[in-house]
Amino acid sequence: MLEEDNLGGVELIDAVELDKLLVDRNYYKDKFNQYKVLNQRLAKEVAKLTKLIYANKKNK
Repeated sequence: MLEEDNLGGVELIDAVELDKLLVDRNYYKDKFNQYKVLNQRLAKEVAKLTKLIYANKKNK
């Protein structure tokens, strides 16, 4: 739970909440990295398809 101390409103977080925040942070960081890799793969596939489309249009 967040608490307010006498040091000008600085918030303190207990160890359990800090641990939960770190777990959440790591979860979302992993998800972000997974989506980044998937996005890179998708971009490569789109580039391949685009090349095929233009090659097909040139052959007609």
